[in-house]
Amino acid sequence: MLFAFQQSSTHAVALIYDPLRNKEGKFALRAYVLSENAEGLMENGDWSPASVMANGIDFGNFLEELEVVIKNSHLANVLLAQLAKSGIVKMEQRQGFQPAPTNLRMSRLDDIEKCVRLMVKDVDIMQQVVNHHRKFSHDAFRAQIARENLTKRMEMENRIREEEGDELLTSEEMKELLKDLKRAEYGSGTGLLDTFVQLKNASTRAEFVATTCAEDMAKVQLLDDSAQEEEQQA
Repeated sequence: MLFAFQQSSTHAVALIYDPLRNKEGKFALRAYVLSENAEGLMENGDWSPASVMANGIDFGNFLEELEVVIKNSHLANVLLAQLAKSGIVKMEQRQGFQPAPTNLRMSRLDDIEKCVRLMVKDVDIMQQVVNHHRKFSHDAFRAQIARENLTKRMEMENRIREEEGDELLTSEEMKELLKDLKRAEYGSGTGLLDTFVQLKNASTRAEFVATTCAEDMAKVQLLDDSAQEEEQQA
């Protein structure tokens, strides 16, 4: 779908929005486009391992992340400046008002557990991908050996025919014989495209868990330091 949008408009991008992280006060908006090489493969429809390797594409660079810059209009900036100057937004000055520490709120355990369960499935998928690619590499090696052996036999056949004065095999006949050889196939109709998408999902989930756990550990350390400081002041 992204390829179709990019074909119709050069400014088309895919926006990924996370409302839960934005609710916690974290800017969670990302923009992606297909890389130039990946767009060329999508146009050709050839995601075979040989084509992907020739174009230098892997799951980390077939998508390009764009920098997201959000700008307020001049009227919005004027409104915010007036609110700040008038003191209306200074809610903490109201009597009895205590701001909630939303920035120190821990991440939901259910979200992390769900992500970890999906990561376990990702590991199984990656193992299947590795086994499938190993089988493809073995079949490709055997096909290459068979092609080389057939080429040598045809060259030897031509030398024998030349010595006996018979008609030589033409290049078209050689190509027809080579076409009859069994070629190594990756199996999936989309080649490595589905594999790249699965690996990208696994990488994104791992990044989310690592970032979330690191932030929670930092919050715990900050709360612990704050509690110790209050005890010392008391």
